[in-house]
Amino acid sequence: MGKWRSHLVQETIVRKDRYETEEALWFYEGMQSATEGEFQDAFDQEADNSALNMMLKERDEVLDKLIELCLQLGEHANLTNCQNDKLGTVQKSLVRVDFVGAKGYDYDKATLKSKVEQLYQM
Repeated sequence: MGKWRSHLVQETIVRKDRYETEEALWFYEGMQSATEGEFQDAFDQEADNSALNMMLKERDEVLDKLIELCLQLGEHANLTNCQNDKLGTVQKSLVRVDFVGAKGYDYDKATLKSKVEQLYQM
């Protein structure tokens, strides 16, 4: 009886953890999709390099969290979408001639190029 109860408790914990992870994924997906167009427009219009770096940092953190959650849940289709969104964001930064990334945030162009290579390896 003790092993059965222990297994049941463990199974409940696993299901609860998965549910919480799914809820977090839902939250971050909503946040990302709600701000995607806004980010694109603001990034294109912003001239201040410090503001661009902060925008990129915030966007990168959301996408990294989404990628992490997709990996935890085995959500391969969502993972591909998140990776593509991240690639698009990084590419937008790399091709923008007046963008000078901040090394403190790891958004200098060499580090961004490295991030793209890492995404292709996933």
